Amino acid sequence: MTIRLWLKEWYKIMIVIITPILLLPLPLLLQTDESKCAYAILMLLIYWITEAIPIPVTSLLPLVLFPLLGILKSNEDTAALFFGSGTLAYAIQSSDRPPNGQSVEVINISTLSSDEERSTEQEQKLSSDQVIKLRKGLILCVAYGAVYGGLSTIVGSAATIFLKAFVDEQYANTNFRITFLNYLLFVLPVVVLMMITCWLWLQIRYNYHDLLPWCFCKYRSSNDVDKQLKKTLRRQYNELGFLQWNEGIVLALFLTTVTLWTTRDLAGGQRGWNVLFRSEYVSNGTVALLISILTMILPNDNPCSKNWKYKPIISWTDLSKNYPWGTLTLLGAGLSISQAFQVSKLSNLLANALHFLHGSSRMAILVVIIVLNELCTQIVNNLSVASILFPVITTLASTTEIHPARLLLPSSLALSLGFLLPISSQPNSVIFATGYIQTRDLFTTGIMLNLLGGLIIFLASTTWMIPIFDLNQPLILSSNLTL
Repeated sequence: MTIRLWLKEWYKIMIVIITPILLLPLPLLLQTDESKCAYAILMLLIYWITEAIPIPVTSLLPLVLFPLLGILKSNEDTAALFFGSGTLAYAIQSSDRPPNGQSVEVINISTLSSDEERSTEQEQKLSSDQVIKLRKGLILCVAYGAVYGGLSTIVGSAATIFLKAFVDEQYANTNFRITFLNYLLFVLPVVVLMMITCWLWLQIRYNYHDLLPWCFCKYRSSNDVDKQLKKTLRRQYNELGFLQWNEGIVLALFLTTVTLWTTRDLAGGQRGWNVLFRSEYVSNGTVALLISILTMILPNDNPCSKNWKYKPIISWTDLSKNYPWGTLTLLGAGLSISQAFQVSKLSNLLANALHFLHGSSRMAILVVIIVLNELCTQIVNNLSVASILFPVITTLASTTEIHPARLLLPSSLALSLGFLLPISSQPNSVIFATGYIQTRDLFTTGIMLNLLGGLIIFLASTTWMIPIFDLNQPLILSSNLTL
C-alpha cells in the first residue's frame, strides 16, 4: 500500500487518536474547570471541522466528555442509558448478520422446522402429532428464552429501565437505590428458576414421551429426529467459523460495558470505579453513550489486513434507519405520564380504589400487585402499564407503610411475563408470525408460566430480596427523617 493510500484510509483514525493527546497538556497543566471545558470544546471543533467522526456522533461526545471532566453532572440519564444499550445491541446484531438478511431467530426456527419435517419422512414410527408438538415446543423456547433473558439486567427490557428512572427520580433523596449489581443479585436466581420451570413445563406439554425416561436416566437417543437435530446443531456450530475482528471488538465492548455497569456502585452504598471522578457526575448513561460512540468509530475489519479500508462497526446512517426510535419516545412519554400522575394527585385517587388492601398483610398486598401487573401486561405494552401503575403503587406503599421496593421490584418483573397472547410481547408476535404457533398454543402454555412466574417472584420478594436491598431498614431521607 502506497503512502497516499495509507493516509487516505488512516487519516480519520489518526485525527481521532492524536487530537485528545495533543490537547491533553491544557487540562493537565492548568487543572481548572475552564481549561477542561476548553479541552473538550477544542476537541469537538476539530472533529466537526475535519469530520473525522460523523457529525451526529460528534454531537454525542459532550454528553460523555463533560461528565468525565467534572464539568456537568449527567445524573441518571435514562434516555442515554436506553440509547447506548440499544446501540450496543444493534452492533452485536450487525457484527454477525446472516448472509441473506434474515434475523437469526427466523433462520433457526425455519431450519429446525424443515429438519423435523425431513425427519418425519425418515422415521415412520414417529407420528406427525409428535413432530408438530416438538416443533411448537422448540419455537416457543425461542420466545420464552428472549423474555427471561430480558429480565436479567436493568437494560434488558423497557419496563426495568423505566423502573430505575422512576426510582432515581422519586427516591433521589433516600437510601433506596437500584444499581446494576444489586438488581443482578436479586433477579439472577429468579431467571434461573423461571427457566428451569419453563423447560420442565415445555417438556411435559410438548415432549412428555421422552421426559420420564430422561428423569430415570434411561433415555436413549435412538430415533432419527434426535439424530437430525444433533446434526443440524453441529452443522450450524461449524458454520460459525472463527471469531472475526468485528465480533471480537463487539464482544470486548460488551464485556467492558457489563463490567463498568456492575462495578460503578458496590454493595453497601460504596463507590466503585467512579471514585476516580467527581461524585454523581458520571452515570451508567455516560458509560452506555461512550460505548455506543466507540461502536461508530472502531474499524469493522482488521487494519493490518491486505487492502484494508476504513469502515466503522456500525454507521450512523444504518443506526438511524434501524434504531427503535418509537420505543425511546415511548419511554420519555412514560416518564412524563408518571410525573403527571404524581403532580396532579391522580395516583392518590387511583390508590384509594385499592382501599380494600388497607389493613391486609404485606404478602396479600404483594400477591394482588403481582397478579394485577401480570393481567395488565397481557393486553397493554409493559412500559405503558408501568408509567400508570408505578405512581399508584408508590402511593399505596406510602399509605400502607410498606417499603416501595417490596412492591416496585416485583411489579417490574411481573410486567415482563406477557405469555398469553400474540400482542403480549414482541417475542410472542415474532413466533406467531411464523404460522406454526396459534393463539391457543400461547394461551394454554403461557397461563401455567404466568402462574409459575408469579410464584417465583413472590418467593424472591419475600426471601432473598430483603437482605439485598436492606428492606428491614426504613426508608431514610437525606435529612435523616424516616417515612
